Amino acid sequence: MLESCEDGSTRDSTTATVTINVPEVDMIIHHGQFGSAVDKTKEEVKNKLDANGVPEEDAQGNKIKLGEGAFTVANLNDTDNDGHADYTYEDHEANAGHAAADGRDETDLIKVILKKPSIYVAGSTLTFEVSYGNGSSDSAKVWKDKFREEEADVSESFSFPESETERVYWVELISPSAEIGDYHFSYSYDDSGFTDYANATAVWASLTAVEHNNRPAAEILTDPKWTEVTGGTKAKLEVPFNAGLMDQNLGLGLENVIYFRYTVTPPRIHAYEDIVKVDIGRRKQVKSWVTDDAGNVAPGAMTNDPWPLEPEFANDDGLETDESGPGLTDSDYIFGYG
Repeated sequence: MLESCEDGSTRDSTTATVTINVPEVDMIIHHGQFGSAVDKTKEEVKNKLDANGVPEEDAQGNKIKLGEGAFTVANLNDTDNDGHADYTYEDHEANAGHAAADGRDETDLIKVILKKPSIYVAGSTLTFEVSYGNGSSDSAKVWKDKFREEEADVSESFSFPESETERVYWVELISPSAEIGDYHFSYSYDDSGFTDYANATAVWASLTAVEHNNRPAAEILTDPKWTEVTGGTKAKLEVPFNAGLMDQNLGLGLENVIYFRYTVTPPRIHAYEDIVKVDIGRRKQVKSWVTDDAGNVAPGAMTNDPWPLEPEFANDDGLETDESGPGLTDSDYIFGYG
């Protein structure tokens, strides 16, 4: 259209619409143990800041986080039961992540799907990186498969062939997280400058208190290490069942009771119990001795009971009276007895 100007001339004031197409760079990250994909709005983890831009802390002095990221177990266990910690070279050489006798296949890796950008120029490159805490990559390994049979070299950028629409990696987290979301994932379309970010957390549990010597239950209940005791373990102490080898049954025989407390890390993990379920499962190890008619005692074999036919999954007991119910305390403790 023509528009009149002050000097009596006219000019063309027609407007034009310009559309800019931006390539979508999409990384889909899943929880470990074959969990679901993380909500896209919660993939990144950041500190919650107050009005002055200072990270907020809880009563224990731990930073409060926004977002969730992915969760899995630090791969320090022996899921496949081959006698080697899963993350080790020895485990990989023995049978990678395939189940040995009485074991289970590897389940703790995080599945990551890297989608081909929506607008992709053939031959252009992309980069996938995983780092931990201070930027170290030694605490994570990237694999081409869920059994850890072939490690993926992600040290260099890659290109998508015409026939490939996505690339799948399996990420192993080795060091237990010091805080929520301290593993950093990035997927970058190098030629465009666009990057998708996500975070992950490696959960671990450590034995931090135990009572196995003779000690009255009433004394244990007042010990600061045990004041948060819950569920069936607390009920056991309140019967009372004392710790150690003592007459627990009013002259009917001796019974040995051991109480234990685990601390689950990183701090504030209890705030994510809708995602991370924690329960205590057991395997029995049996040692026997044989006495002959002459009174000679000979040690028998040490045996391990196999995994239960129905493996004990997290929080499968469903009762607050279970020894480890009702879950983690505010200090991220879980209790049990044996």
